[in-house]
Amino acid sequence: MKGRQGAILLLLYCLSYSCYAQDQPDKASGILNFPSRFFSRIQDKTASLDEQLTRQTEKYLQRMARREQRLYKKLYKVDSPAAKSMFAGSAEKYVALGQQLASDTGGTGLHLSGEYHAYTDSLQGMLKFLGNGQAAGALTQLKNLQAKMQDADQIKEYIRQRKQQISQYIQQHANLSGLLGKDYQGLNQDVYYYSQQVRQYKETLNDPDKLEKQALAILGKLPVFQAFMKQNSQLAGLFNLPSNYGSSASLAGLQTRDQVSALIQQQVAAHQHRLVRTMHPKRQHVGRFGWHGAIYSLLCASAARCWWRFRRRQCGKTTSR
Repeated sequence: MKGRQGAILLLLYCLSYSCYAQDQPDKASGILNFPSRFFSRIQDKTASLDEQLTRQTEKYLQRMARREQRLYKKLYKVDSPAAKSMFAGSAEKYVALGQQLASDTGGTGLHLSGEYHAYTDSLQGMLKFLGNGQAAGALTQLKNLQAKMQDADQIKEYIRQRKQQISQYIQQHANLSGLLGKDYQGLNQDVYYYSQQVRQYKETLNDPDKLEKQALAILGKLPVFQAFMKQNSQLAGLFNLPSNYGSSASLAGLQTRDQVSALIQQQVAAHQHRLVRTMHPKRQHVGRFGWHGAIYSLLCASAARCWWRFRRRQCGKTTSR
């Protein structure tokens, strides 16, 4: 009952804010003040996932280190050079991976890698946009969790490489499959279960509750928030979109349709000239080649005109909005 009342209050507050933002967009971002319980829920959720991910990853790394140690001891008895080469520094690497995850706070910056999660990107943008102390605390906690999830992906990739290396050795030495097979199968199971656990944490993070959905839905309708996301979202950082993207000003400096058509014709003419020079003298059917070249030039010019019309039409749609 309390959760429903909180959602209704937030909805009414955001609706009134939306009306104000449309009248005074320059002042809109400075007056929005969501209930403190809203930010507390985000912090509690991300802090819980952070703790679970850290604890499970530490256990997983310790288990993997023990499995590799057993494989090393068994292989060392029958092929010591291969054991030294394959498992050199592996124990230290597992320790380093665990320390990196435990201490990573996202301070070195986050990069978009792997699967893109629209909700997490929107949530991070919303917290940046709000900009108050409570939003800053929730944003810091969210960045910590995102950094550790990226570390978990790196750990999975390292284990995948280790598993592939050990698998190749076993395939090349079929007589040792009975000696190493049991621990190798256990390694495969650990990799599978850990990957599923990390996926579950990501799905939980990207499963917003009703209150978060309402807040993002209403903010998403505000022009000032839309403009903010164009400059501060993960996708904006990936594609490096200009601030005037989609407007007529963004076309400044681009080649015109006639310029593009002329450039294509110049390239075709130069290519035609090079081909004629390399042909055998007895087979220089210049007239026929010139006819084909003319058709090709017309097709390229038509394609250039279609491309230019499409660009102008896209820009016109964005400007009209």
